[in-house]
Amino acid sequence: MTLGLFCSTSILNNSKFYSNIIQKDMILKPKKRPCGICRRWFTPNNRLKERQKTCGDPKCQKKWHKKSCAKWNKKNRHEVKTNYLQKKIDGLLNSEQNRLQNHMNDELPLEKIIKVFKPQHIVIIINIIRYYMQIE
Repeated sequence: MTLGLFCSTSILNNSKFYSNIIQKDMILKPKKRPCGICRRWFTPNNRLKERQKTCGDPKCQKKWHKKSCAKWNKKNRHEVKTNYLQKKIDGLLNSEQNRLQNHMNDELPLEKIIKVFKPQHIVIIINIIRYYMQIE
């Protein structure tokens, strides 16, 4: 019996060694599961494992992304509304500055209104009107 043969037979007889190999093999191979959108069975990517929710179809991925964004937006509704209003205000300020620079001599009714009200107030008034129109 050589040293190499002795080591290999002692490893083969060790049941802990086999159980570790079997457990590692089970961990490396993710189980098949149905796609969260189309319900077709797929094998997840080894790197993503349990985090992968859809098959590789881009349509399913896009639908899942849309679904998860809607869920997040519903959960964080207050944050979404404040960010939405702030983006509207910032966009209006930037567009008004550009418009005034491009059309210095034009007197549009909107510009007359802006001279009376600030753009932030206009955005807030428009959103209040939309809100009350939805309630009725």
